[in-house]
Amino acid sequence: MKTLRGFLAIALSAWALTNARAAAAPAESVQVADSVNRFGFSLFSRLAAENLAGPKPAENLFISPASVAWAFDMLLNGAAGPTLEAMTKTLEAGGLSLAQLNAANLALRQSLESADPKVEIAIANGLFGKAGVSFLPAFLEPVRRYYAAKLAALDSAETVNAWVNEKTRGKIPTILKPENVTPQTILVLVNAIYFKGLWEKPFPKAATAPQPFHLLDGSAKPHPMMSRSARFRYYEDAALQAIRLPYGSGRLGMVVVLPAQGSSLKALAAGLDAGRWRSLVAGLKERPGKLVLPRFKAEYATELSRTLKAMGMELPFTEQADFKKLAQVPPGWWVKISAVFHKTFVEVSEEGTEAAAATAVTMLAGSAPPPPEAPFTMVVDRPFVAAIEDGATGLVLFLGAIVAPQ
Repeated sequence: MKTLRGFLAIALSAWALTNARAAAAPAESVQVADSVNRFGFSLFSRLAAENLAGPKPAENLFISPASVAWAFDMLLNGAAGPTLEAMTKTLEAGGLSLAQLNAANLALRQSLESADPKVEIAIANGLFGKAGVSFLPAFLEPVRRYYAAKLAALDSAETVNAWVNEKTRGKIPTILKPENVTPQTILVLVNAIYFKGLWEKPFPKAATAPQPFHLLDGSAKPHPMMSRSARFRYYEDAALQAIRLPYGSGRLGMVVVLPAQGSSLKALAAGLDAGRWRSLVAGLKERPGKLVLPRFKAEYATELSRTLKAMGMELPFTEQADFKKLAQVPPGWWVKISAVFHKTFVEVSEEGTEAAAATAVTMLAGSAPPPPEAPFTMVVDRPFVAAIEDGATGLVLFLGAIVAPQ
């Protein structure tokens, strides 16, 4: 299914979005979750605007704000000066010091991975470094301690792909192409998330039946639609309807947001930010109703450099970037981000949801090319000196001054 209209499925971890869940998490973890949401909705709105306004037919869009943020949070430990400030600002992570952010991310990861015995969440971080590069303890130690990321050898793109394939249970077999790892690539930072949750109350398979699903171009096609009548946490206003479907014991859930008739997915995505999301989820109240939801499966892949630069993270991608805490390089060399690859997978069925995400940030190092030499002009039109010398010893065999060439 290539287009989405009639519902917007946003499978974000909702640990900071209700009073009960917020109370179970440390305050700084909630603060980090809020910053990830602010960054995530900003990233989502830009990608959605491009996707829905482009000349090509819109495709399914599904991202993991947490995966992107965690990959960059690791990299913050190697940045300094304006580079660190630009990254922190774009990531909406300015409310905490770097030490607080690292500790909060550790607490958040531990809280999520133990959130519900009926839901599987696995979060993994990895570093793949070029042999011979001296990565600094100021970077490696906090990344190891707070993100459980150990430095492994960067042999090829396949090394990173094999790691991602394992951590996502085969749902994302590749994240890099062979050409994404060049002789200048010194480091690849990777985050992977795997999620598998069964609905608290599954949809009865017998109730699934083909129904029309209306596409963005106005056409409709039959699609398997699941159906269930129950009490749901639900909200509606003039612009949308929203419903939350809990997994397992209820801490984690999927929130589905449907633009109202006469509105559009484009308008909904444009108006959705972290504040709107927070108030929307807070407004969900339990009431009886019937939900009809399509079964769906989607895969999404993108390179985020252009979007992140537009969000304010331009400096880290230039040769003026300051990653002096990351690695020791020869004087005059630069280290910069070269690309940010992001892939996701999601499948929603009567039983529940399986999803995976991976983010890879590739880093390059090199030396600045020498400045171009200015061309010169030499016109020997006046008396001059001429010598014949031995290039091996420096011995001058002949030496003279020519004042009047014959």
